[in-house]
Amino acid sequence: GTGSLTFTPSRNFDTVVVVYARVSNSASSLPVTINGVSQTAINTQGVNLFGSTTFTGVSTGNIVLGAPTGGNAFLIGVYCYLSSDPGIIPLQFGACGQTTAWMSGGNTPWEQANCVQSISPHLTVFKSLTNDVNSGVTAASYSASLQTLITKIKSVGDLIVVIDTPGSSAGFTNGLYDAYISQINTICSASNINVIDLRSATAPTYSEGNSAGYTYDSISHLNSLGYAACAELIANVVASV
Repeated sequence: GTGSLTFTPSRNFDTVVVVYARVSNSASSLPVTINGVSQTAINTQGVNLFGSTTFTGVSTGNIVLGAPTGGNAFLIGVYCYLSSDPGIIPLQFGACGQTTAWMSGGNTPWEQANCVQSISPHLTVFKSLTNDVNSGVTAASYSASLQTLITKIKSVGDLIVVIDTPGSSAGFTNGLYDAYISQINTICSASNINVIDLRSATAPTYSEGNSAGYTYDSISHLNSLGYAACAELIANVVASV
Protein backbone atom coordinates (compact mmCIF):
# COMPACT_ATOMS: atom_id res chain seq x y z
CA GLY A 1 0.00 0.00 0.00
CA THR A 2 0.90 3.68 0.02
CA GLY A 3 0.25 4.61 3.67
CA SER A 4 2.55 4.46 6.68
CA LEU A 5 2.61 1.76 9.35
CA THR A 6 3.61 1.95 13.01
CA PHE A 7 4.60 -1.06 15.10
CA THR A 8 5.09 -1.01 18.90
CA PRO A 9 6.88 -4.22 19.94
CA SER A 10 6.19 -5.49 23.45
CA ARG A 11 9.81 -6.50 24.03
CA ASN A 12 13.19 -4.82 24.15
CA PHE A 13 15.28 -5.01 20.99
CA ASP A 14 18.42 -3.68 19.36
CA THR A 15 17.93 -5.22 15.92
CA VAL A 16 15.08 -4.79 13.44
CA VAL A 17 14.58 -6.73 10.21
CA VAL A 18 12.19 -5.49 7.51
CA VAL A 19 11.19 -8.10 4.92
CA TYR A 20 9.73 -6.99 1.59
CA ALA A 21 9.14 -7.90 -2.03
CA ARG A 22 10.98 -5.74 -4.53
CA VAL A 23 9.08 -5.20 -7.77
CA SER A 24 10.44 -3.36 -10.80
CA ASN A 25 7.48 -0.97 -10.98
CA SER A 26 7.07 -0.44 -7.25
CA ALA A 27 7.99 2.53 -5.04
CA SER A 28 11.56 3.80 -5.15
CA SER A 29 12.14 3.84 -1.39
CA LEU A 30 10.58 3.03 1.97
CA PRO A 31 11.44 5.39 4.86
CA VAL A 32 12.15 3.74 8.23
CA THR A 33 12.17 5.41 11.65
CA ILE A 34 13.01 3.50 14.84
CA ASN A 35 12.40 5.10 18.24
CA GLY A 36 12.31 8.52 16.61
CA VAL A 37 15.59 8.09 14.73
CA SER A 38 15.49 8.05 10.92
CA GLN A 39 17.27 5.11 9.33
CA THR A 40 18.58 4.66 5.81
CA ALA A 41 15.56 4.27 3.55
CA ILE A 42 15.05 0.85 1.95
CA ASN A 43 15.33 0.70 -1.83
CA THR A 44 12.18 -1.13 -2.92
CA GLN A 45 12.61 -0.65 -6.65
CA GLY A 46 14.83 -2.55 -9.07
CA VAL A 47 15.40 -6.17 -9.90
CA ASN A 48 12.49 -8.33 -8.75
CA LEU A 49 13.39 -10.16 -5.57
CA PHE A 50 12.33 -11.12 -2.06
CA GLY A 51 14.56 -9.05 0.21
CA SER A 52 15.28 -8.02 3.76
CA THR A 53 17.09 -5.11 5.38
CA THR A 54 18.54 -5.34 8.90
CA PHE A 55 18.96 -2.34 11.19
CA THR A 56 21.38 -2.95 14.07
CA GLY A 57 22.31 -0.92 17.16
CA VAL A 58 18.86 0.64 17.40
CA SER A 59 16.92 1.55 20.55
CA THR A 60 13.64 0.03 21.72
CA GLY A 61 10.59 2.06 20.69
CA ASN A 62 8.09 2.51 17.89
CA ILE A 63 9.01 1.20 14.44
CA VAL A 64 7.54 3.44 11.74
CA LEU A 65 7.54 2.53 8.07
CA GLY A 66 6.76 5.81 6.35
CA ALA A 67 4.73 6.36 3.22
CA PRO A 68 6.75 4.97 0.28
CA THR A 69 7.89 7.40 -2.39
CA GLY A 70 6.99 6.86 -6.02
CA GLY A 71 4.25 4.23 -5.62
CA ASN A 72 3.39 1.12 -3.63
CA ALA A 73 5.82 -0.81 -1.45
CA PHE A 74 5.17 -4.50 -0.80
CA LEU A 75 5.84 -5.28 2.86
CA ILE A 76 6.11 -8.92 3.95
CA GLY A 77 6.78 -8.39 7.64
CA VAL A 78 8.88 -6.87 10.42
CA TYR A 79 10.57 -8.63 13.32
CA CYS A 80 12.93 -7.48 16.05
CA TYR A 81 15.14 -9.00 18.73
CA LEU A 82 17.99 -8.45 21.17
CA SER A 83 21.21 -9.62 19.55
CA SER A 84 22.53 -10.78 22.95
CA ASP A 85 19.57 -13.09 23.63
CA PRO A 86 19.52 -16.65 22.26
CA GLY A 87 16.19 -17.66 20.81
CA ILE A 88 14.21 -18.87 17.82
CA ILE A 89 12.31 -16.67 15.38
CA PRO A 90 10.07 -18.89 13.21
CA LEU A 91 9.28 -17.71 9.68
CA GLN A 92 6.91 -19.67 7.45
CA PHE A 93 6.81 -19.73 3.64
CA GLY A 94 4.36 -21.73 1.59
CA ALA A 95 1.67 -21.69 -1.05
CA CYS A 96 -1.25 -23.96 -1.72
CA GLY A 97 -0.67 -26.52 -4.44
CA GLN A 98 2.97 -25.73 -5.21
CA THR A 99 5.28 -28.50 -6.35
CA THR A 100 8.94 -28.75 -5.43
CA ALA A 101 9.84 -27.33 -8.85
CA TRP A 102 7.95 -24.15 -8.01
CA MET A 103 9.41 -23.94 -4.52
CA SER A 104 12.94 -24.36 -5.88
CA GLY A 105 12.62 -20.88 -7.38
CA GLY A 106 12.71 -21.53 -11.10
CA ASN A 107 9.55 -19.60 -11.92
CA THR A 108 9.56 -16.26 -10.09
CA PRO A 109 12.04 -14.41 -7.84
CA TRP A 110 9.61 -14.75 -4.93
CA GLU A 111 9.46 -18.54 -4.66
CA GLN A 112 10.42 -20.22 -1.37
CA ALA A 113 14.04 -21.15 -2.11
CA ASN A 114 14.75 -17.60 -3.29
CA CYS A 115 13.06 -16.22 -0.18
CA VAL A 116 15.23 -18.40 2.04
CA GLN A 117 18.37 -17.18 0.27
CA SER A 118 17.30 -13.57 0.90
CA ILE A 119 16.55 -14.11 4.60
CA SER A 120 19.53 -16.43 5.29
CA PRO A 121 18.06 -18.30 8.28
CA HIS A 122 20.27 -20.52 10.41
CA LEU A 123 17.95 -23.48 9.79
CA THR A 124 15.27 -24.27 7.20
CA VAL A 125 12.77 -27.10 7.61
CA PHE A 126 11.40 -28.07 4.20
CA LYS A 127 8.42 -30.38 3.59
CA SER A 128 7.17 -31.55 0.21
CA LEU A 129 5.87 -34.60 -1.73
CA THR A 130 2.07 -34.36 -1.70
CA ASN A 131 1.62 -31.80 -4.48
CA ASP A 132 4.26 -33.54 -6.58
CA VAL A 133 2.56 -36.90 -6.13
CA ASN A 134 -0.88 -35.53 -6.97
CA SER A 135 0.55 -33.70 -10.01
CA GLY A 136 2.22 -36.85 -11.32
CA VAL A 137 5.71 -35.37 -11.37
CA THR A 138 8.22 -38.02 -12.42
CA ALA A 139 10.77 -39.22 -9.88
CA ALA A 140 13.60 -37.86 -12.05
CA SER A 141 12.02 -34.39 -12.27
CA TYR A 142 11.30 -34.39 -8.54
CA SER A 143 14.91 -35.35 -7.81
CA ALA A 144 16.27 -32.53 -9.99
CA SER A 145 14.01 -29.94 -8.37
CA LEU A 146 14.85 -31.17 -4.88
CA GLN A 147 18.57 -30.97 -5.62
CA THR A 148 18.18 -27.38 -6.88
CA LEU A 149 16.24 -26.39 -3.78
CA ILE A 150 18.72 -28.06 -1.42
CA THR A 151 21.69 -26.40 -3.12
CA LYS A 152 20.10 -22.96 -2.74
CA ILE A 153 19.11 -23.41 0.89
CA LYS A 154 22.41 -25.02 1.92
CA SER A 155 24.24 -21.99 0.52
CA VAL A 156 22.89 -19.87 3.41
CA GLY A 157 22.26 -22.27 6.31
CA ASP A 158 21.40 -25.72 7.59
CA LEU A 159 18.48 -27.74 6.27
CA ILE A 160 16.14 -30.50 7.42
CA VAL A 161 13.98 -32.26 4.82
CA VAL A 162 10.61 -33.60 5.95
CA ILE A 163 8.84 -36.52 4.24
CA ASP A 164 5.12 -35.82 4.10
CA THR A 165 2.47 -38.27 5.30
CA PRO A 166 0.75 -40.36 2.62
CA GLY A 167 -2.62 -39.52 1.08
CA SER A 168 -5.08 -41.78 -0.66
CA SER A 169 -4.46 -40.92 -4.34
CA ALA A 170 -2.93 -43.46 -6.71
CA GLY A 171 0.53 -41.89 -6.60
CA PHE A 172 0.88 -42.89 -2.96
CA THR A 173 0.36 -46.58 -3.70
CA ASN A 174 1.72 -47.10 -7.23
CA GLY A 175 5.37 -46.59 -6.33
CA LEU A 176 5.73 -42.86 -7.12
CA TYR A 177 5.66 -41.77 -3.47
CA ASP A 178 8.23 -44.44 -2.59
CA ALA A 179 10.43 -43.34 -5.50
CA TYR A 180 10.43 -39.77 -4.18
CA ILE A 181 11.40 -40.98 -0.73
CA SER A 182 14.26 -42.98 -2.20
CA GLN A 183 15.50 -39.83 -3.96
CA ILE A 184 15.21 -37.80 -0.76
CA ASN A 185 17.22 -40.30 1.24
CA THR A 186 19.92 -40.59 -1.45
CA ILE A 187 20.36 -36.84 -1.95
CA CYS A 188 20.21 -35.99 1.75
CA SER A 189 22.63 -38.74 2.71
CA ALA A 190 25.15 -37.43 0.18
CA SER A 191 24.79 -33.88 1.53
CA ASN A 192 24.68 -34.85 5.24
CA ILE A 193 21.15 -33.48 5.66
CA ASN A 194 18.79 -34.71 8.38
CA VAL A 195 15.55 -36.30 7.15
CA ILE A 196 12.34 -36.50 9.19
CA ASP A 197 9.79 -39.10 8.06
CA LEU A 198 6.40 -38.01 9.39
CA ARG A 199 5.07 -41.54 8.93
CA SER A 200 6.97 -42.47 12.08
CA ALA A 201 4.76 -40.03 14.00
CA THR A 202 1.46 -41.09 12.39
CA ALA A 203 1.25 -44.24 10.24
CA PRO A 204 2.97 -45.81 7.21
CA THR A 205 -0.16 -45.70 5.02
CA TYR A 206 -3.16 -43.42 4.60
CA SER A 207 -5.65 -46.10 5.65
CA GLU A 208 -3.74 -46.82 8.85
CA GLY A 209 -3.42 -43.12 9.65
CA ASN A 210 -7.11 -42.61 8.99
CA SER A 211 -8.03 -45.54 11.22
CA ALA A 212 -5.81 -44.13 13.98
CA GLY A 213 -7.64 -40.79 13.80
CA TYR A 214 -4.78 -38.69 12.41
CA THR A 215 -6.24 -37.53 9.07
CA TYR A 216 -8.42 -34.57 8.13
CA ASP A 217 -8.98 -35.45 4.47
CA SER A 218 -7.79 -37.85 1.79
CA ILE A 219 -5.18 -35.47 0.31
CA SER A 220 -2.80 -36.12 3.26
CA HIS A 221 -3.84 -33.15 5.39
CA LEU A 222 -3.82 -34.11 9.04
CA ASN A 223 -6.16 -33.10 11.85
CA SER A 224 -5.03 -31.50 15.11
CA LEU A 225 -4.02 -34.85 16.58
CA GLY A 226 -1.91 -35.71 13.55
CA TYR A 227 -0.24 -32.31 13.36
CA ALA A 228 0.51 -32.38 17.09
CA ALA A 229 2.28 -35.74 16.70
CA CYS A 230 4.29 -34.44 13.74
CA ALA A 231 5.12 -31.17 15.49
CA GLU A 232 6.56 -33.04 18.46
CA LEU A 233 8.69 -35.20 16.17
CA ILE A 234 10.05 -32.19 14.26
CA ALA A 235 10.71 -30.22 17.46
CA ASN A 236 12.72 -33.08 18.92
CA VAL A 237 14.87 -33.36 15.80
CA VAL A 238 15.40 -29.60 15.53
CA ALA A 239 16.46 -29.47 19.18
CA SER A 240 19.14 -32.05 18.50
CA VAL A 241 20.63 -30.28 15.46
